[in-house]
Amino acid sequence: MKVAFYVIANQNGAIRTTKGRPSVGQNEVPVHITLDLPSGLFTRPQLNAVITVADELPPVNITADVADNIASVVREQLGIVLTVQPALAEPAREGGVSSPLVSAEKETT
Repeated sequence: MKVAFYVIANQNGAIRTTKGRPSVGQNEVPVHITLDLPSGLFTRPQLNAVITVADELPPVNITADVADNIASVVREQLGIVLTVQPALAEPAREGGVSSPLVSAEKETT
């Protein structure tokens, strides 16, 4: 997206902006600026996942290394801190496996 506008500065250092061509005073100077912004700047990332486990396959055990690798890639690529940990005090699901807890939050710097 391209945005064109003017910044008008005066001798005292005060500035103002206007979208259209400005009328300026004797001690003012207009500067035309075109700001080119990527459209992705205005969209928030949306994470979607579809996980299908077939009945005939054994459950997948996510090891600590795998969980750390997943969290590392999500943090590097999306700036989101992802935590995967085993569920506590949750009864095992069919097949004897409890589901992990997953939490995510936007990383702040």
